[in-house]
Amino acid sequence: MSDCANYFYSITGETTEMFDISPTSHASKIEASVLLQIGSEDLRVPPTQGFELYHKLKLLGKKVDIAVYPDNHPLGKVPVAGNVMISTALFFHHCLEGKEA
Repeated sequence: MSDCANYFYSITGETTEMFDISPTSHASKIEASVLLQIGSEDLRVPPTQGFELYHKLKLLGKKVDIAVYPDNHPLGKVPVAGNVMISTALFFHHCLEGKEA
């Protein structure tokens, strides 16, 4: 159960304005490498939204990587936060070296 409303779909199942401005709806326009860091226990942004973006970017042949952590939205648990920093540094290192993410 989230502490936020489901902004992507209305009660009738139609997409909403929030979906129309979401990264997933603009995935084809993304040109930079992407690192998605997702908390599997996130109540603010359902992890499925990140998975959806990841799969869409992969299908489009975009450079994307994903890390899923046993944490909530801020990814603030000590072991998780450390891994987030290391993963982010490595991701940028690979980007700057021109390697795959």
